[in-house]
Amino acid sequence: MTTKHFDATIFVPTLNGEEFLEQLIQAVFSQKTKLTYELFIIDSGSTDATLDIIAKHPKVRLHQIPNSEFGHGKTRNLAASMSNSTYMVFLTQDAVPAQHNWLNGMIEPFGISDKLVGVFGKQIPRPNCTVTIKREVKSVFDGFGSDLSIMVQRRGELVDSLGIKDVSGFFSDVNSAIRSDILKGPIPFRDVKYSEDQAFGDDALSKGYIKAYAPFGAVYHSNDLKLGNYYKRRFDEAYGLRKATGAAQVVTIKELIVGSIRATLRDWIFVVRDKEYSFLKKCKEIVKAPMYNVAIRKAIRKAATIPDELANKHSLEHKLKTKAR
Repeated sequence: MTTKHFDATIFVPTLNGEEFLEQLIQAVFSQKTKLTYELFIIDSGSTDATLDIIAKHPKVRLHQIPNSEFGHGKTRNLAASMSNSTYMVFLTQDAVPAQHNWLNGMIEPFGISDKLVGVFGKQIPRPNCTVTIKREVKSVFDGFGSDLSIMVQRRGELVDSLGIKDVSGFFSDVNSAIRSDILKGPIPFRDVKYSEDQAFGDDALSKGYIKAYAPFGAVYHSNDLKLGNYYKRRFDEAYGLRKATGAAQVVTIKELIVGSIRATLRDWIFVVRDKEYSFLKKCKEIVKAPMYNVAIRKAIRKAATIPDELANKHSLEHKLKTKAR
């Protein structure tokens, strides 16, 4: 544990994260802020250039653990226990702060109320990522409101009566900030295989706290995966959410077919209107869109009912862990 106190510890768990890590580190250290902060990385067995990249930046605090000891919630709790800061700010290894005031944007909402314990920031899809992913990321975060405002989320009798519990519980550790005293006290991350962030959001609201969405705290992020791994990632998300919060989305055969067709049409319209894709990229994305939209629904459908002992067969998380051993 570090003895020096910081306003914020920016924490990144890494495993073979060479693709975007250099950009992330440079963006973190280029923040224009009066806040004191450190960048803390826990690596869980990288075999690519991740450790070499970290070594080029002596200001980065590094801790290494065996891959067998990693857990999404467990390792983030470990980082909090090893840090001495008012706020823990979490990034994934492929989430790059989009501007020099990102950290200010993530911390600013905490001044709204003593009951506000967590903040999640905006995610901006990378320009050339798969259209199904690009459109989804954009629509999710556009749905949280204007970039000029902070949206506060709470739970109570009124919210519950409107049936919007699942929406109000959204939280993402791709880009988030949490008060350290909360993580070390009443609401640590659950030690679950996946969706520890969604579980934290649900736990925080259930205990009467509030959280906020901060669009000024924006990062570039989009999991641009090949079709097979995309299916497995969506399975992990749906299965992890089911295990962490009990929320299981039911996808009927009708929804699998009709929903995939409707989503594909939305993707095609998005492709035609998108100014960042080249003509060749547009053609490729038009062909890929139906397959990706079917994959989403097949993954969610499978995750809703699969026995625990068969889940690893469909899991990208398990595949990556096995590869790292």
